[in-house]
Amino acid sequence: MSITRSLEGVVNFMRGNDKLIKEVMETGEGALTELQKLANRLEVSRTDTEDLIKTLGQAKFAIDKDQDIRATQEKILQEIGENGKKIMLFSDEPELVGLFHSHRAKLYLAMANTYDTTVQKVISFSEAEVEELKRLLERAMLDTASKKRKAALLDGAIAMTKIALKVGLKLAAA
Repeated sequence: MSITRSLEGVVNFMRGNDKLIKEVMETGEGALTELQKLANRLEVSRTDTEDLIKTLGQAKFAIDKDQDIRATQEKILQEIGENGKKIMLFSDEPELVGLFHSHRAKLYLAMANTYDTTVQKVISFSEAEVEELKRLLERAMLDTASKKRKAALLDGAIAMTKIALKVGLKLAAA
């Protein structure tokens, strides 16, 4: 499952990774089998992210030519990022977390309604940006080495979301 070279592909990856984060958060510490399955999914996510980072600046991404649409996409991506922080902050309050997940689903729908892949443009990522994403990926790889720890899985999945969010924001702002 590679990440499609478009903002839609990056957001779809984020959506799947957010689902992974939710499942990790909901899994009990003693659920070793479930944690192993989630760790395997995180490893697939890490591999896809590594592939994405390798091609940054070389691959063409589908970018909407309309500045207003890109501004809307950037705003939605920032809100998705803020929403994720709220989910982590209030993780011990299920009622609030449920509302945040519901809001995030609406944000993903709003993002899906903005796609227009009729134009392709090459977006370049600076060496510093790619290095930052590689550091996040390295952190995720170290975390997946501790596959039996819930916190390590959660950290790894969150690192993947941060990478996808940074790439998505750069694409939306282009």
